Amino acid sequence: MKSSQKAAKGFTLAEILIALGLLGVIAAFTIPKVLQSTGTSRASAVAKETASIISGAFSAYSLNNTIATADTLATYMNANANFVKTVADGSLTMTNGSGTAVACNAANPCYVLHSGAIVQYTVANTLGGTASTNGINFAVDPDGTGATAPYQGYLYANGRVTTAGSGATAPTGGAAYAGTVAATDPSYIANWT
Repeated sequence: MKSSQKAAKGFTLAEILIALGLLGVIAAFTIPKVLQSTGTSRASAVAKETASIISGAFSAYSLNNTIATADTLATYMNANANFVKTVADGSLTMTNGSGTAVACNAANPCYVLHSGAIVQYTVANTLGGTASTNGINFAVDPDGTGATAPYQGYLYANGRVTTAGSGATAPTGGAAYAGTVAATDPSYIANWT
């Protein structure tokens, strides 16, 4: 009786190397886009969270105080904003709409949030009244490092928060945020303005 033996079939070394090479090429194009998308999504989420914190702090302040005078300062809502720390010694800077660095000092302190985001507005910034056009403007760096472009937003006397680049009318009030306000929003928040 003859015993039949079947030859073992498998992949050759050349076929395996070609497959690994193709996977490497695909990964080289895909991984950077995934990482960029993740960073953009995080910046967008932090931007939304920061706008929510500012709006919530203003609402909490409004419940216990009358917003009827022109001298309601932006800093009045700080007690309700749950900032991790305040930086006013010049060790941090924010970039305004003209690309100029604005130092975190006594006139323009920076407020660090739990997410690492930094919020900055001018201490002398007042709502200026209770009309729907009255409000303050502020800047937010979502990652707190300056690596992600900051965005600038508006908080109106009625509690509405929007971004400066959304086409909203700039609020009237007291001292504006230091420097030029950005005319356009960074790409990471273009989907929610």
